[in-house]
Amino acid sequence: TSMLAERIILFLYGPERIGSALALQILIWSAVLLFLNFLMGYLLNAIDKPYLFTISAAISLIANILLNFLLIPMFPSYEGAALSLVISQMINFTILYLFALQSGYPADLQLVIRPFAAAAIMALVLYFLPFLHLLILIPLGAITYFSVLFFIGGIGKQEIELIRGLLHF
Repeated sequence: TSMLAERIILFLYGPERIGSALALQILIWSAVLLFLNFLMGYLLNAIDKPYLFTISAAISLIANILLNFLLIPMFPSYEGAALSLVISQMINFTILYLFALQSGYPADLQLVIRPFAAAAIMALVLYFLPFLHLLILIPLGAITYFSVLFFIGGIGKQEIELIRGLLHF
């Protein structure tokens, strides 16, 4: 989405909304962080330490409010707000990671290496094919990502069996 943000905005909303592309490029990273933060939060809930998740969320909320006051005047409002959200989610992830580590459950950050490698290769493919239409680039990006992830061992036997079950093979 970061690489295709301008084209997505143009396709969906037209040239009058092109100014929001940078906000989308920034904001999409909060989705990754939100996913990781919820996983860490579920871990803390599962080990009977939900108060740590609450503490982290409160600190992240305060950081987001303060960052909004700081960044929105410095940037167009939606870009400042998007940046504020991403930074506060990074703070939240760091706190949650430290709480999990302190509780004896260190997150294996090596698990993200293969997905990031697949994403980098997908980004290169998309970068070198700007002449293709957006409706071709999106499925091509997805196929590239999952193919690379499969070939570098980022998709295990359990995931393959799950996919086969979903596809009824």
